[in-house]
Amino acid sequence: MEPIRILVIDDEPVICNGCQQSLAERGHSVDARMTGRETLEALRIPRKGEIDMNHAEGGVGVDVAKGHKILIMEDEKSVAEGLQMILEEEGYEVDLAFTGRSAMDILRGKGVDLLVADLRLSDMDGMEVVREVKENRPSTQVIVITGYPSVSSAVDAMKLGVSDYLPKPFRGDDFKTAVGKVFQKRKEGALKQEPDRAETKRPRWDVEGDDLDSEAPSRPRILIMEDEPSLAEGLKMVLSEQGYRVSVADAGLRALGSLTGKDYDLMVMDLRLPDMDGMEVLRLIKETKPKTEVIVMTGYASVASAVESMKLGALDYLPKPFTEDEFKAAVEKALKVKKKAVPEEKITTTTKF
Repeated sequence: MEPIRILVIDDEPVICNGCQQSLAERGHSVDARMTGRETLEALRIPRKGEIDMNHAEGGVGVDVAKGHKILIMEDEKSVAEGLQMILEEEGYEVDLAFTGRSAMDILRGKGVDLLVADLRLSDMDGMEVVREVKENRPSTQVIVITGYPSVSSAVDAMKLGVSDYLPKPFRGDDFKTAVGKVFQKRKEGALKQEPDRAETKRPRWDVEGDDLDSEAPSRPRILIMEDEPSLAEGLKMVLSEQGYRVSVADAGLRALGSLTGKDYDLMVMDLRLPDMDGMEVLRLIKETKPKTEVIVMTGYASVASAVESMKLGALDYLPKPFTEDEFKAAVEKALKVKKKAVPEEKITTTTKF
């Protein structure tokens, strides 16, 4: 039997070296690689966005990479290199950081368009890195990846302004899609320069709701969408004692009708409704009343619904049951965000010529 050339690929050194030795003893020419990157180099397979220098006209390579720079912060080397290979095949420029401190050093030394951040690191909390990035480099987009997903960490990450939150394990195609959406949104945001319109076209919803304009019009107006009467009345009582004007809707259509008839500063909404999907209500609210802040509350909390809610524009996500103090704190924080946004809008409109 004539000797053949064999390439052994395995990330376990014992298995890789054992196969190499066994095949070599049989007279074959054997090479061994333990990472995807080493394999591609051994096979000389060009990645997407690369052209073999030997085949380019005049011997000059042509760079067709997208030009987006990505930093992957992941302490597990094999995972980091696997994600790097996936992205480089798509034409992205990718750097790796295996610790939080090394990621911070890279970010301080040069800017990147996207940070892919693991939350569990050997030297520090990945959320701290994300927080510092969003505070000091707000234009840098962030995708969080974690093998320990939870509703609380998903909400915290989305509040910081991350673009997506991916629980491990995830498929390579899902990862590529998430990255692609980040840059697609960025492109669309750059093209869309039109200011928000003062009034949007009013949808044809039946208008039902309490008349709250009789007293203290300067007090914040809040709408509670909750189909459980005892809970709805309890939350209304808590907020009324704080001096807010509060209305209650026990179904999605009634809530949408109330929003059509009046402008609310805040909506506190349940996701499980008797007449329609709460996510659809949230989407319609943010499309037609973008200045109304939203707090989502649910007795069926999950990482997926938390991330989707925040992506649709919810300011907070409260899993039931929650304490009265937690509820009041969330409402107070949401109204502070609302109050802060109003002067900025006035400044923007008065400085136009």
